[in-house]
Amino acid sequence: MRLCSTIFPADATTVALVIARSLGKIIGITVFAWLAIKLGGKAHIQLKAIAGVGALAGMGMTVSLVVAEIAAKNQSELNEVRLGLFISAILSGLIGYIWLRRTPASK
Repeated sequence: MRLCSTIFPADATTVALVIARSLGKIIGITVFAWLAIKLGGKAHIQLKAIAGVGALAGMGMTVSLVVAEIAAKNQSELNEVRLGLFISAILSGLIGYIWLRRTPASK
């Protein structure tokens, strides 16, 4: 039995999408914003708040669904991608909400 299926009852594709979209958006957006600030960009928002917005960005999935429709080889694979996208959207929304609720607004 695969470790993936014992922890999360889904295929590796679904798990990979959930992890990549949930964490990848936070890391990517936060690191890019930090780099832009370090290179001279002006920011009137804390990096903690940017990370929260990065989490919320994981909720968007319209383009991902269109690409999945084109790229999926069969209906089973498409269903796995859809499941991963929906779970990551919910997880990203929850992470973003909790993160931003716990991050005090800058003045």
